[in-house]
Amino acid sequence: MRIHPKYIQLIGDSVIPLLGFFFWNWNLYFILIFYFLDLVTKEVLLHLKSRKIQNFKKEEAKVGLNNESTPWIKFAITSILLFVFCVVLVQLSMPFIQPDFICIDQLIRFWTYKDMGGIEQGYIFLPLIIFMGYTQYKMEFLKPLAFMKTSIKDLWAPHLRSVVVIFGCIAFSFGLVHFISIPEFVFVIGIVVISSIFQYLQLKKNT
Repeated sequence: MRIHPKYIQLIGDSVIPLLGFFFWNWNLYFILIFYFLDLVTKEVLLHLKSRKIQNFKKEEAKVGLNNESTPWIKFAITSILLFVFCVVLVQLSMPFIQPDFICIDQLIRFWTYKDMGGIEQGYIFLPLIIFMGYTQYKMEFLKPLAFMKTSIKDLWAPHLRSVVVIFGCIAFSFGLVHFISIPEFVFVIGIVVISSIFQYLQLKKNT
């Protein structure tokens, strides 16, 4: 039985944060950085895919096969604005969870942390996330010629739903931390569980 590559990615997206928190001495902010890096990679790949689709539509239009033209800028702006709001709310929420939180210090600690054979993990995770994202782009979008049968709207819709859900969860957490103190591991488990369930439902819907 062949396992769909996206299910393997889903497992990886769930296991790595849990390993990081419970075995690699990551904190909650490290987990959030990991997910944001993944989200940024997906956003960049969406632009590559959109450009490929648009170029294909233009070629079809030249020979009179298709006059459809859907610029993706409106989807990109919506996504970027939601992403910025998410980042801002995270920065405002973290001092309630980690009283000594300083953003720059945490970013440097995440990049320079060594627990993988003495190599700073930033040099491992960033290239790995980019490599996996680009490999998925080639295997699932270019080789099967998905750009020939996918519209830009259909391409961006699942991503925008994901970002809206992320924003909703972060906004809810932002309000919650003002009233009650919640341990970091509760947030980590919640993030992994909600992310896994949402990704699984998205996969089931698209397969």
